[in-house]
Amino acid sequence: MDTTQSTTQPVFHLRNAIVSIGLGILFVTFMTAWTWKVNGSLAASRTLTDFLMPLGVVWMTLFVLAIWLWLRRSRLESLIVAVLWVMIAITFNGTMAGKITSSVEVPRSATLSDGSPPLRAVLVLGGSVFKAYDGVIEVSPEGQRVVLAAQYWHAGRTQAIVCSGGQSVTENEPHSKNVRSMLESLNVPAEVIHEVGGTNTTGEMEHLLEFFESTPSNFPSEGRVGLVTSAFHMTRSMRLAKTIGLDQAIDLIPLPCCYRRGASYGFTPRKYIPRANSGDAFAIALKEKLAAIIGR
Repeated sequence: MDTTQSTTQPVFHLRNAIVSIGLGILFVTFMTAWTWKVNGSLAASRTLTDFLMPLGVVWMTLFVLAIWLWLRRSRLESLIVAVLWVMIAITFNGTMAGKITSSVEVPRSATLSDGSPPLRAVLVLGGSVFKAYDGVIEVSPEGQRVVLAAQYWHAGRTQAIVCSGGQSVTENEPHSKNVRSMLESLNVPAEVIHEVGGTNTTGEMEHLLEFFESTPSNFPSEGRVGLVTSAFHMTRSMRLAKTIGLDQAIDLIPLPCCYRRGASYGFTPRKYIPRANSGDAFAIALKEKLAAIIGR
């Protein structure tokens, strides 16, 4: 038995592990220091926090593992791990998320102060509110939808509001009822709020078409109709409205909101570090692109 080989092999593996971990620490230090230099100490502390979050830990574990496998001459395994590392780097990357989100978000074409005549109605698609654990209705991340509708009413820019959304598997009452409650809490008169059902965008469009084919007697009869939904969701919503025939029944215009693209405040290296919210934005934009491909 070769005792020299048996004693040097553990030392060799230990050295590889130390080198891999050391390079990982060096990478984290470099990114934190780079952020500090560009954006200051507060941004640097947030960068370090990103690395300590579960996604950051997984990402850096893959980084260290890929190097360790490469040093062990496990080339194929190292490349597989490296590919996983790159996939996370791309799909959870703030810069990439911003680019793909901007490709699906519809620009704002109308504002509250553009001087155009009041709309016949504003249609608020579901997803803007939710009921918290204690029964209190709160706005969701897409809550600007209901806020924008209330703003249009208080600015005298719409004659009515129609909120859509039926009862889903996670709700014990129609979503439109919760939207109504939120609008009323924002001082929108109950008599100008109307409700329709629908558990998805297609269903909402079908219910809206039925509503406009036989509107209530107190519903306005003149003017254009604004469709309020998230900017990333607007293209699909307008396409489905056309497919259902809603655009033939009313003069429909888009009123996008809930932009995931914020104002630009300059470059930060922190954008290159994977974060869960960036992955969420990437997934939502990808879903919209897939929906366009299959015609949904």
